[in-house]
Amino acid sequence: MLWYTTKEVSEHVPPDDCWVILFGNVIDVSSLLSAHACTADELAPLVENAGRDVSHWFDPDTHDLMWYMNPETGSRSVWTPMGRFPHVPPEIPHSQWRNDFDVPWWANVNLRVGRVSDSTLKICLVNTLTLHKKIMEVDPMETLAEIRARCYTWNSNEDNYTWKYLGVPLHMSGTLGANGVQFLDGETPYIFLYFKDGIVDDEKD
Repeated sequence: MLWYTTKEVSEHVPPDDCWVILFGNVIDVSSLLSAHACTADELAPLVENAGRDVSHWFDPDTHDLMWYMNPETGSRSVWTPMGRFPHVPPEIPHSQWRNDFDVPWWANVNLRVGRVSDSTLKICLVNTLTLHKKIMEVDPMETLAEIRARCYTWNSNEDNYTWKYLGVPLHMSGTLGANGVQFLDGETPYIFLYFKDGIVDDEKD
């Protein structure tokens, strides 16, 4: 499970992709935008709220749609003040509504790409080969392997580096805390990345 900051989620907006936050989960709904299975009006709520938390659209207890008694029809209706969005049945059934999905997107675990972090810490990654520095916000519960996985977006060769803190190789399966990385007086700890030359590889799994 990967962890993301709210800032990272906010960067995933149409037309390239579309992520939303739902009860702490990060949901990639990009496929809905490209599948042409929904009308522009149905997609509008997702497009307008891309990169944001949409948990308030749903029942906090069931994590499903919220319903209310419609005073005009006298029947139960889905509560969608933001506008009807994909996979929500229309007020009046009609043949043009596509219901050929197995589960609605908000319940589809296959669309979950990670969790959003409630609290984050900052670390500085230093590439000793290029001297490039990268400040990252990370979750205290993330393993270093999970943090490294997020680095692939800006360094596709990340697997070729050994991570060290205070000269000691880090256990990539452990968290920062488990590896003894300290956050003293608000200072950002530096983690140094050493390119593997094929001769010495002392990185710990």
